[in-house]
Amino acid sequence: MSHNLSHTILRSGSYFYNRRVPERVRDGFGMGAVRIKLGRDEDEVEELASHLTAALDKLWSVEDVRPVDLSHLVKSLRKEPMDLLACCEDYLSSRSIQVKPVKLAIDAMIEVAGNKPVTGYTRADARTLVEHLFGKGNKTGTIRRRVNSLHAVIEHGLLEADVLCGWCSSIRANLTASLLRSNRLRLRLVVGLIRFGRGFDALKRTAVDVMV
Repeated sequence: MSHNLSHTILRSGSYFYNRRVPERVRDGFGMGAVRIKLGRDEDEVEELASHLTAALDKLWSVEDVRPVDLSHLVKSLRKEPMDLLACCEDYLSSRSIQVKPVKLAIDAMIEVAGNKPVTGYTRADARTLVEHLFGKGNKTGTIRRRVNSLHAVIEHGLLEADVLCGWCSSIRANLTASLLRSNRLRLRLVVGLIRFGRGFDALKRTAVDVMV
C-alpha cells in the first residue's frame, strides 16, 4: 500500500510523525526534529497528523517559542471533550458538594442551548442563559451562583480533555468586568459570567488552534 500522509513515515506497520523543526525556533523548542508514534490506523493517523501539524505551526509562529511535551500534545489532540451532562456527572462524582445547585445550573444551560460538548458553548449562550434566568425571576445572587457552578463544571471538562492546559491562567488574567443591559436592569456581570462568556470563545479558538 502506498504511503503519502504528510509529515509521516511508516515503519513496521506503525505511522510516525516526522518533521524538521524550523531552524529559527530550534533553540527555543529544544529539538531539531519532531518524531513521535501516531498509531496504525491510516484514517485516524491522517487526521491526527493534520491536527499536530496545525498545532506545531501555531507553537512555532509565536515570538517566544518554548519546549512542549510531545506525548502530552498528541494525547490532547486525540481526546474528545465530554458533553455537558457527562461532564456534570463526572464533576459531581469527584467532589463532596451539594448536587442540586450544580444540576440546576446545568439544566438551565441545556434548556437554552442544548447538551453540547463542553467546547461548544459560546458567549452568546452565556448571555441567553442569563436572560433566561432573569426572565424566570431569579435574583442577581442566584444567577451568579448558577453561572459559577456552570463555569466550574465546564472548566472541569476542559481540563479532563486537556484543552485548557497552559492557557487557563493567562485567559483568566485577561478577562475584565463588563455590563449586562436589559430592558429593566443594568447589572454588573459577575467575574464568573465573564470567565464563562468571554473566556469560552477564546478557549474554543485556542482549542482548535493548538492544545498544549
